[in-house]
Amino acid sequence: MNVSEDESQLSTIARQGSGSACRSLFGGFVKWIMGKEDDGSDSLAVQLVDEKHWEDLFIIIVVSKECLEKVKQYLFLLNHENLTCFCLRERCRGIELQSFWVCVHVIFGHDTQANLEMSFGCSQTMTLGRD
Repeated sequence: MNVSEDESQLSTIARQGSGSACRSLFGGFVKWIMGKEDDGSDSLAVQLVDEKHWEDLFIIIVVSKECLEKVKQYLFLLNHENLTCFCLRERCRGIELQSFWVCVHVIFGHDTQANLEMSFGCSQTMTLGRD
């Protein structure tokens, strides 16, 4: 982007529109910091790693337990054509990642053998990973 504001300022401005807007400024692995101010001035997204960090990674869905009931919002990073329909069907069922920090460890370590267990509102468990 050819603008004078730094990325955190742009993210805060975009957040006035939506959480998705502030995350969409970045590629790769992004964390949204919800903030506490009523006006949203301390709510922004932070890029943890860029899109080139792990180019063959296709999708990650993260919903923190504390935000699940409050905002019912999902973080879709990247996209995989075979999972898109499944993800959209399950989106409103309350997908919950067991541990955000497991996911961070997997991303930073390029852990291709990791299995991320996700619980669905219907008490099913899905394991994502590489064979």
